[in-house]
Amino acid sequence: MTEKLLSVCVMHPKECNLSMLISRLPKDAQIVSCMIEKVDEYDEQFKLIADTPKIVTLHYKYKSYELDFDFSAIRNAMDKHASGKWVLHIDSDEYIANHPQDVIDELQTMDEQGVVAGWTSIAGITFNNPIDAPIRDRYALHNCRLFKRNSGINWEGICHEIPTTNGDELPFHDTNIILIHDGYAIEKESFTPKAERNAKLLVREYTRKPTQRVWNYLVKTFTHLSKE
Repeated sequence: MTEKLLSVCVMHPKECNLSMLISRLPKDAQIVSCMIEKVDEYDEQFKLIADTPKIVTLHYKYKSYELDFDFSAIRNAMDKHASGKWVLHIDSDEYIANHPQDVIDELQTMDEQGVVAGWTSIAGITFNNPIDAPIRDRYALHNCRLFKRNSGINWEGICHEIPTTNGDELPFHDTNIILIHDGYAIEKESFTPKAERNAKLLVREYTRKPTQRVWNYLVKTFTHLSKE
């Protein structure tokens, strides 16, 4: 069987419409998804519920954000089921802005350059609409969401997770791939539950492994919540 060029990994709630995300993918991309569900008890946290060359679906169960939820564990589990040469992580509230052929061209360029990972841009609109401004705030952030399968890259962090290279110096590429993020284009009241969720996860992460990076996220998150 010919190796697919791209696997796309996406985690999502049990009830979620992924039609926009899927419509923007290269047609031959493998989709590895993980359905997330809060439960009272479970025998095993991960369960494989679909496994085909085109689509793989996992079921992830958790009891609470304070106890056992882990974004990195989910991403690493999806990576194990990816079969494409390249793996791209997209959140359920994101979609690729580029034309599918442009994504393929980008991957082929990375192959030619011998790199193993690529920086992508995450762009979107926030809920914040200043009283004296006619438009909402915009943002564009760089994020490493794309890497070659079996490159030794793993995800780390319960919340605001990042890919790590285990200390190895690996060649990265600055791609033109843009992911549009709709997750913050919501009413202000709807954003608070996300901040509360992140606060619970970040407290666990800082207790487990205190770093300046996690501390900065804690300060930012609790500053937002204190204004509510």
